[in-house]
Amino acid sequence: MLGKADGVQGRGLLMGESVVLDLLQPPPLLFVDREDERDGLMAAVERALAEGRQAVLVLTGMPGIGKTMLAVRSARDLRARTDRSFEVVLMLTLGESGHAWSTQDVLGICLNELGITKVPPTIEEMQAVFRARTAHRSTLLLLDGVEDAGQIQALLPGSPYSVVIATSRRRSDGFRYYDYDVLPVELFDAENARKLLVYGMNPDTARANDASLRELVDLCGHLPHALAIARARLRTHYRDDPAAYVRVLRAAESRLAEFTIDDRPVLVPLFEEAFDSLPEGARTLYRLLGAHQGGQFGERVAGALAGPDHPGSVADDLRTLVDWCLLAELPGGRFEIHTLTAQHARGLLSELHPADVDRALRRMVESYLEFAVAREMVISDRVRFGPLFIEGVAPAYSGDDAYARAEADLELERANLRRTVRAASDARLDDLVWQLCEALITFYFQRDLYDDAIEVHGHGLAAAQRLGEPLPLLVMHNALGRGYFGKRMHDEALDQFRRAGALAGRLRGSSAVFGLAQAAIWEAFVHQRLGDHHSAVAALSKARLLVADPDFPEDWREREDVLLDMNGSPMLSAVGRSDEAVAAARRAVRYFDGGREHHNHAKSVANLGRILAVAGERHADEAIRVLTDAVRLEAEHGLRSWEADSCDVLAHLLLRLGRDEEARYWLGRAAELDEPPADH
Repeated sequence: MLGKADGVQGRGLLMGESVVLDLLQPPPLLFVDREDERDGLMAAVERALAEGRQAVLVLTGMPGIGKTMLAVRSARDLRARTDRSFEVVLMLTLGESGHAWSTQDVLGICLNELGITKVPPTIEEMQAVFRARTAHRSTLLLLDGVEDAGQIQALLPGSPYSVVIATSRRRSDGFRYYDYDVLPVELFDAENARKLLVYGMNPDTARANDASLRELVDLCGHLPHALAIARARLRTHYRDDPAAYVRVLRAAESRLAEFTIDDRPVLVPLFEEAFDSLPEGARTLYRLLGAHQGGQFGERVAGALAGPDHPGSVADDLRTLVDWCLLAELPGGRFEIHTLTAQHARGLLSELHPADVDRALRRMVESYLEFAVAREMVISDRVRFGPLFIEGVAPAYSGDDAYARAEADLELERANLRRTVRAASDARLDDLVWQLCEALITFYFQRDLYDDAIEVHGHGLAAAQRLGEPLPLLVMHNALGRGYFGKRMHDEALDQFRRAGALAGRLRGSSAVFGLAQAAIWEAFVHQRLGDHHSAVAALSKARLLVADPDFPEDWREREDVLLDMNGSPMLSAVGRSDEAVAAARRAVRYFDGGREHHNHAKSVANLGRILAVAGERHADEAIRVLTDAVRLEAEHGLRSWEADSCDVLAHLLLRLGRDEEARYWLGRAAELDEPPADH
């Protein structure tokens, strides 16, 4: 702030005086990027002045985004232009929240700086004098830290050729009501974030530490102020060793608190000021959002965290957090919280009673569990044991597009689901952990998400072991075994399936028989993968006997028989029982055709094609048609490894038939699919 009204006399500015009154702070010495924002600001100024009206621009964005630096730099750019001159250039820092200056104080300062030593007593008179004094002087006014449009309206100069640049952490409706040009200031992209971080660093050092520098950029959340602080600390405290700095930030209890200059916290006060501006309901919700581990979330999850006793409307409080740039609103009713904002919110959880935080975390996990169960019921008819599958949670969707919608939902929440399982495991919500893991088995296995499966189901198994109940243990051993099987970790997979089979003796009736059958078929898969086809068929036969057992659940018998047809047909083919294999594969295709288990339909078609491909020349034409159809279905449903195998089988069949050119195409496609996909 320049100073209080009664403390500044001003030197006096006479009408028509050519000397410019310039009270703009010096521009930043180090300024990176922002060309698009500066170009947009300049264009808005030119457009407004060409239309004969004042240019009023508001830069909005989260704390630390660099609004003030951009405003000062842009104001200096305007000031330096030869085609436009300003007689009065003022910069006022209004302050925020409870520390905000009154409009009367600010007007008094403006009048003092304009040479008015006798300030009128009322705000209306002060405004009249200020506007009269600037009516014939082009004025450039920079207002830093405004909270609403009323502050700007009260300080508009009198000249229609004036430019007002304001910064605000708030997306006020009033800015749009008065038709100001509102320019959001965004985070740096990776390239410009790195450019700021390495400014002044030896280029060879920067190149040698590229991976650590990029990790440091991510830990700073691409936030310009955080990056500027990190750059200073990297030079001063870590001698340009970003790996050492990264280790410290990762180990810090509060990463946000690590952004200091001379041991003085710099970022934390910015977030505190924004937090202090919030109404009580929004404050409570903001704190509770610290319990959510992911950057994006839906209103459903926010409502679960808030709970039934939340004061006011969760939807309104979310909008308030968006208005104060503490959240970003995304399409589809979703929101995003910046990584450092989340750190601040997480630090405020200690202000709530621990029991309230525990209840909020349980509600959040329950919300994700219901979400996953409702979508698992759409994508598979697989047997499940979790209570929500039995107690009547309805499928999320119905109709032709139900499968695609359910799968898309799970993909959208994939990272959140993984983090939620981890957080629930850390909180020892073991009764929920294994259920949530069970609800993700189909999605992970059908999408070849084996790394996710091993991580998540590892937490699920640990939770089941802490519970000590055989049914959760059975489910989790089988689930983790599938993950290992997908990663071709055969010894680990076989160990899990055998542990599952051993549990059957601790279970009664149908659950015991089902557990033994599942363990047997997965043992068969491992033997098949290892090329021990006779052992695979022996395990398959054992599984068939168990499914035929009178104690096997009657409602599940038909589907399990068909799954044995689908999965066992390649095993039968491998030991020369081709006719049985073809018949079994055809039964599986018929069963899944037109049903909601699209992935199993694609796999059954693929298995039929592979069996036909080695069943003799008389089946060759059908094999080509079926395999081509399988590739289409596998691509449609994201079965990348299955698609690669089908392409490879089709290519080798075509080579045997002398159709080399076609074969080369399918071999090339198989090679492309064998390349690892991009990380999620």
